[in-house]
Amino acid sequence: MSMAQPLSEHTAHHGRLLQLAPGARLYRQGEACAHYFMVLEGWVVQSMVTRDGAVQILDFAVPGHVLGLASATGPMRHTAQCLTKVRVRAHASAQLPHMLGKDARIGHLLLQAACLNEARAHHRLVHLGLRDARQRVAQLLVDLYVRVTGHAPVRAGDSMVLPLTQRHIAQATGLSGEHVNRTLRRLREQGVLHFTKHRLHVLDPQALWAVAGHA
Repeated sequence: MSMAQPLSEHTAHHGRLLQLAPGARLYRQGEACAHYFMVLEGWVVQSMVTRDGAVQILDFAVPGHVLGLASATGPMRHTAQCLTKVRVRAHASAQLPHMLGKDARIGHLLLQAACLNEARAHHRLVHLGLRDARQRVAQLLVDLYVRVTGHAPVRAGDSMVLPLTQRHIAQATGLSGEHVNRTLRRLREQGVLHFTKHRLHVLDPQALWAVAGHA
């Protein structure tokens, strides 16, 4: 079960339900934000721009992800932008203490969400620092597959919609666009995966799992 379901059940009478178009921003890096958000449908990219203009994607938020919990601590440290049509529930950060006082279960679920976000960030940092290009790309794709479908790919031919471009993959893995293109081509030629037209096709689940470092 996605974390979005229990959180939605406990907060259904709080916050505002928003429908957002691709390209819309939930918040911008360096600006104040008065809300945090629960993603119910769609994909949101979280990214940071460095002083020299380089873009680093920090994470992709999918249904069940909680965004903007740091909004109560000051200006946002990154930007959250919709990759697809997105449905979120927006909650006023100032109302969070009141919500927690009325229902401790909400606090437990939000803490769980924050811990999962932190664990995933640590995991990705290890892969960015210690893995080669092939492993970085494979790990990113495996992570997204598991988060969206709820399970690892198990059969040749398993596939999923992946609304990313090679540029997104490059910005998420710290690689150049050319390097990502060569890596995806190599993985396709080796019969591991095929990524085309916003769909990821798993050709050899065991090989993909091994390349991603899970063997």
